[in-house]
Amino acid sequence: MACNPFNMVSIKGRVIEQMTEGADEHLKRLAKKYLGIGRYYYRKPSHKRIILKIKPEKIMSLSIHPAFYFLAYSPWNK
Repeated sequence: MACNPFNMVSIKGRVIEQMTEGADEHLKRLAKKYLGIGRYYYRKPSHKRIILKIKPEKIMSLSIHPAFYFLAYSPWNK
């Protein structure tokens, strides 16, 4: 299955838990995964990391084929 960058998901819910323990390590793992570095350099020492655990109540998704964006675009209608 090919990745479609136009896919979207929205999850709404209630926060059931807040924790600071392990938040710094979690940030390091995310920086490694998405930035390719083992440290997030934009974090200021005064910023406090927190992990929120959310119980989903409503999940909505939308998948649009990229061709629809090109069909809606018309260079002649400006």
